[in-house]
Amino acid sequence: MGLGAGELALILVIAYVVVGPEDMVKLARTLARTLRQLRKLTVDLHEEAVGGINLPSVPDLDFSTDSTGRKDIIKDAAGSVTSDLDGVLKEIQKAEEELREI
Repeated sequence: MGLGAGELALILVIAYVVVGPEDMVKLARTLARTLRQLRKLTVDLHEEAVGGINLPSVPDLDFSTDSTGRKDIIKDAAGSVTSDLDGVLKEIQKAEEELREI
């Protein structure tokens, strides 16, 4: 989904006609600032998602007094949460890659 040189030149010419030469610098600065903030946001989200996954694993929990099958229920729930977090992490990584292509 990258832009070629011809496409980029066409976009710049259209922006020059629509915005005008005086406001092109302001537009470029605003666009650069916005892209920088988006990249920082994706990095922060990625760090939060990865940091949230470092939870104690189910086998480390003490179930010595539990004999009613709750252990299996908790393991299933933990597996479900872990797979959900993996999906979120993949989405964040995908968004981060798309932003890097810009």
